[in-house]
Amino acid sequence: MYDIREESTEEALDDCILLGKSHNDEVMTSAYNPNKSLLLLILNAGMLSIVTARQNGVLVGYWLNVITEDFLSSTIMAREGAFFVHPEARGSSVFFRMLKLTEKIAKDKGALQQLIMFEEGHDDGLAPRLGYKLLERVYKKNLGDS
Repeated sequence: MYDIREESTEEALDDCILLGKSHNDEVMTSAYNPNKSLLLLILNAGMLSIVTARQNGVLVGYWLNVITEDFLSSTIMAREGAFFVHPEARGSSVFFRMLKLTEKIAKDKGALQQLIMFEEGHDDGLAPRLGYKLLERVYKKNLGDS
């Protein structure tokens, strides 16, 4: 059984950073170098919500949500900063349960919208089934390569 809850603490952030290495190894193409000082600043300002999934106390998933006022519309928005579910915990309801809790937390903080992104090839179609609509495509160029 997986325990899904909000753990917006420095200790939970440290656990997420450790598990984030696995996330980076699986889907990212850049060096893994999290800026803990910036993350702590956002956390201590109350703008970072951390939802965790643990099995027997061991972190197997996380969702970092940045909840801030949008500088163009002045509405409160939740933006997924990162989420990851360890491969051994996939196929259960961990992702779904973390997503639903992040939505509740964002709504409770006054957010009117939540944005999430998937790396190419990792979107299994769950987001549209849960009411999310594809709005934009994100293109990435590594400027060090050109």
